[in-house]
Amino acid sequence: MTSEIAKLRSLRATLEEMERPGFGAANDAAIADARSDIGAIEEAWPDERLIAAHRATTGEAGDAEADALRAEIERRGLPS
Repeated sequence: MTSEIAKLRSLRATLEEMERPGFGAANDAAIADARSDIGAIEEAWPDERLIAAHRATTGEAGDAEADALRAEIERRGLPS
């Protein structure tokens, strides 16, 4: 379940790196692919699903699943 959310975080970090001036190795196709993958995961994880999944975890600090979901909730500016 949250492996998709972890992948989303990784894709965003990769995209940010590729879009950084002077990165050099990135090309338009790779950037487009990353954006497409990000969009697909975001579509599969609407706000309501994200919040419900977080509520189903223990919510304790150190719980990797809860932490990943909480980070995405915060990134989207949603109430937790």
